[in-house]
Amino acid sequence: MRLDVSKIRALDWAAEILARSQNAPLHVKCTDSASERAILSAVMAHMDSIEHLKIKSVTTHTSTGLLRIVEMIATNNAPSSLRFLHLDKLASLYSATDPVHEGIHRVFSAIQMPYLQTLDVGNHLS
Repeated sequence: MRLDVSKIRALDWAAEILARSQNAPLHVKCTDSASERAILSAVMAHMDSIEHLKIKSVTTHTSTGLLRIVEMIATNNAPSSLRFLHLDKLASLYSATDPVHEGIHRVFSAIQMPYLQTLDVGNHLS
Protein backbone atom coordinates (compact mmCIF):
# COMPACT_ATOMS: atom_id res chain seq x y z
CA MET A 1 0.00 0.00 0.00
CA ARG A 2 1.41 3.39 -1.02
CA LEU A 3 1.03 6.41 1.25
CA ASP A 4 2.01 9.92 0.24
CA VAL A 5 1.80 11.77 3.54
CA SER A 6 1.66 15.14 1.77
CA LYS A 7 -1.69 14.16 0.22
CA ILE A 8 -3.34 13.09 3.48
CA ARG A 9 -4.91 16.19 5.00
CA ALA A 10 -6.59 14.84 8.14
CA LEU A 11 -5.22 12.79 11.00
CA ASP A 12 -8.40 10.72 11.26
CA TRP A 13 -8.11 9.81 7.56
CA ALA A 14 -4.51 8.69 8.13
CA ALA A 15 -5.70 6.49 11.00
CA GLU A 16 -8.41 5.00 8.77
CA ILE A 17 -5.94 4.22 5.99
CA LEU A 18 -3.55 2.58 8.44
CA ALA A 19 -6.35 0.52 9.99
CA ARG A 20 -7.47 -0.70 6.58
CA SER A 21 -3.92 -1.59 5.57
CA GLN A 22 -3.71 -4.10 8.44
CA ASN A 23 -0.35 -5.83 8.00
CA ALA A 24 0.18 -4.96 4.32
CA PRO A 25 3.67 -3.65 3.53
CA LEU A 26 3.63 0.15 3.39
CA HIS A 27 5.46 2.38 0.92
CA VAL A 28 5.62 5.83 2.52
CA LYS A 29 6.65 9.08 0.87
CA CYS A 30 6.94 12.17 3.04
CA THR A 31 8.70 15.48 3.56
CA ASP A 32 10.04 17.15 6.67
CA SER A 33 7.50 19.98 6.56
CA ALA A 34 5.91 20.99 9.84
CA SER A 35 2.41 20.68 8.35
CA GLU A 36 2.86 16.93 7.85
CA ARG A 37 4.37 16.16 11.25
CA ALA A 38 1.24 14.92 13.11
CA ILE A 39 0.15 12.68 10.26
CA LEU A 40 3.70 11.43 9.81
CA SER A 41 3.89 10.55 13.52
CA ALA A 42 0.75 8.42 13.15
CA VAL A 43 2.22 6.67 10.11
CA MET A 44 5.59 6.12 11.78
CA ALA A 45 3.86 4.38 14.67
CA HIS A 46 3.43 1.58 12.11
CA MET A 47 7.17 1.40 11.43
CA ASP A 48 7.05 -2.39 11.67
CA SER A 49 4.92 -2.40 8.48
CA ILE A 50 6.91 0.14 6.49
CA GLU A 51 8.91 -1.54 3.75
CA HIS A 52 9.86 1.47 1.62
CA LEU A 53 10.41 4.93 3.09
CA LYS A 54 11.26 8.03 1.06
CA ILE A 55 11.93 11.24 2.96
CA LYS A 56 12.51 14.52 1.15
CA SER A 57 13.72 17.59 2.98
CA VAL A 58 11.86 20.70 1.84
CA THR A 59 12.84 23.12 4.58
CA THR A 60 14.89 26.19 3.70
CA HIS A 61 16.90 26.24 6.92
CA THR A 62 18.98 23.56 8.61
CA SER A 63 17.05 20.37 8.22
CA THR A 64 16.27 19.49 11.82
CA GLY A 65 12.91 18.27 10.51
CA LEU A 66 14.73 15.58 8.56
CA LEU A 67 16.63 14.58 11.71
CA ARG A 68 13.32 14.37 13.64
CA ILE A 69 11.95 11.96 11.03
CA VAL A 70 15.07 9.79 11.23
CA GLU A 71 14.74 9.77 15.03
CA MET A 72 11.10 8.66 14.61
CA ILE A 73 12.38 5.68 12.66
CA ALA A 74 14.45 4.64 15.66
CA THR A 75 11.97 5.44 18.43
CA ASN A 76 8.96 3.72 16.93
CA ASN A 77 8.84 -0.03 16.55
CA ALA A 78 12.14 -1.40 15.31
CA PRO A 79 12.21 -1.04 11.52
CA SER A 80 12.38 -4.80 11.06
CA SER A 81 10.65 -4.81 7.67
CA LEU A 82 12.34 -1.72 6.22
CA ARG A 83 13.99 -2.71 2.94
CA PHE A 84 14.42 0.63 1.13
CA LEU A 85 15.28 3.96 2.75
CA HIS A 86 15.76 7.10 0.68
CA LEU A 87 16.85 10.40 2.24
CA ASP A 88 16.82 13.41 -0.07
CA LYS A 89 17.96 16.85 1.04
CA LEU A 90 18.45 20.23 -0.62
CA ALA A 91 22.11 20.45 -1.62
CA SER A 92 22.30 24.05 -0.44
CA LEU A 93 21.40 22.98 3.09
CA TYR A 94 24.57 20.97 3.67
CA SER A 95 26.90 22.77 6.03
CA ALA A 96 29.37 21.87 8.74
CA THR A 97 27.01 23.22 11.40
CA ASP A 98 23.96 21.22 10.27
CA PRO A 99 23.02 18.84 13.14
CA VAL A 100 21.64 16.33 10.66
CA HIS A 101 25.06 14.91 9.76
CA GLU A 102 26.00 13.76 13.26
CA GLY A 103 22.41 13.03 14.28
CA ILE A 104 21.64 10.70 11.39
CA HIS A 105 24.91 8.84 11.95
CA ARG A 106 24.14 8.50 15.68
CA VAL A 107 20.63 7.21 15.05
CA PHE A 108 21.57 4.73 12.33
CA SER A 109 24.49 3.33 14.29
CA ALA A 110 22.17 2.63 17.24
CA ILE A 111 19.42 0.73 15.41
CA GLN A 112 19.37 -2.49 13.49
CA MET A 113 17.69 -2.87 10.13
CA PRO A 114 18.31 -6.51 9.22
CA TYR A 115 16.40 -6.46 5.92
CA LEU A 116 17.60 -3.11 4.61
CA GLN A 117 18.64 -3.62 0.98
CA THR A 118 18.95 -0.02 -0.20
CA LEU A 119 20.07 3.11 1.61
CA ASP A 120 19.97 6.05 -0.79
CA VAL A 121 21.21 9.38 0.53
CA GLY A 122 21.03 12.11 -2.07
CA ASN A 123 20.57 15.78 -2.57
CA HIS A 124 18.96 17.98 -5.15
CA LEU A 125 19.64 21.57 -6.11
CA SER A 126 17.53 24.31 -4.64
